[in-house]
Amino acid sequence: MFVLLQIKQSGRQALRFGILNLVALYVIFGTTSFFTVLCITIAVWSSLFVIKQIKNSAYQRLTSLCGISLIVLLIVFFIIYKKHFDSVVLGQINPAQSQGIDVLFRIVSTISFSYVFIRILDLVRCVTWGQEKLINPIALAGYLAPFHMLIAGPLASYQEHLEMNKSEPPKPTIGHIIRCANTITTGLFFKVVIAQAILITRFGVEGKFEILDWTDACLLFLYLYFDFGGYSLVALGVGRLIGVPTPINFNKPFLSKSVTDFWGRWHVSLGVFIKNNIYWPLQFWMARRVKNPKIAEALSLASMCASFSAVAIWHRVTPRFFIWGVATSIIMLMEKYLQGWLLSKPETTRRLVIFRIEK
Repeated sequence: MFVLLQIKQSGRQALRFGILNLVALYVIFGTTSFFTVLCITIAVWSSLFVIKQIKNSAYQRLTSLCGISLIVLLIVFFIIYKKHFDSVVLGQINPAQSQGIDVLFRIVSTISFSYVFIRILDLVRCVTWGQEKLINPIALAGYLAPFHMLIAGPLASYQEHLEMNKSEPPKPTIGHIIRCANTITTGLFFKVVIAQAILITRFGVEGKFEILDWTDACLLFLYLYFDFGGYSLVALGVGRLIGVPTPINFNKPFLSKSVTDFWGRWHVSLGVFIKNNIYWPLQFWMARRVKNPKIAEALSLASMCASFSAVAIWHRVTPRFFIWGVATSIIMLMEKYLQGWLLSKPETTRRLVIFRIEK
């Protein structure tokens, strides 16, 4: 890894990682996954290349239409994948019965795989409506399907990925290697030792997650944190080792002082994506069209609901998850208004509240 990344070619670190990433995908995941990722990357790159040409031509008004059409197509693929995946997981479809559509499903599932899907959406937004350039397919494969962040994130934005070309690759000093190794081993301890201990002692070796009481719910929550957080730490350590932008995914979530604070610390990279691609665009769109500040403030609930509904559907396309998304957004909005109301009251009134509000 270091040999490839240390090649002194200014502004080519994304390309160097793209080559390294394709090699790693071939070695770790096999030939089929390698060629699938490569084909999907070329297809996405070709679509965005056409959009860029339209954007720079006399037909630039069609740019948004093309970008929206591509996003809609991706969402359709994603829903098809999720519904099929959920049906197999829930036992509604026997995996053997789906072999007839295996080839088509492999293509759709690669595009729609949760983290690849999100990266493609962020890429489309940045290239279609932003000013970011479209990098070559080899370098793009390093963004869409990075080997160390492919399975469970975290999610680096396309803008962060482009920043690679503005920085020098990390020097393989002893201190740097030790710090990265410490992050990786901590993540492995979280995932392999603590998470597995919770899983085996409470839910059995087969991992049958049956929630019978509050103890089961709390332990499952802890298991998810150590399992997911451990993987994220391993990815973070590997990313820092080879100089690839890899964001922190969990920022001490159990020290949160409110629901809003918690969701700012849990799965941070997903939260950043939701803010950049759903919440803020909706807020800006409504702010330009709604002049009444009270109405605009009330419509912020719509942005919040849309954001958490997207998070819910991203996990699973079921009514239960959708209701969870809407309920969470309402709770966060109520918390926001309650905090604003309390901050307008005297200090003595604030002390009556059981949770702390930071000034």
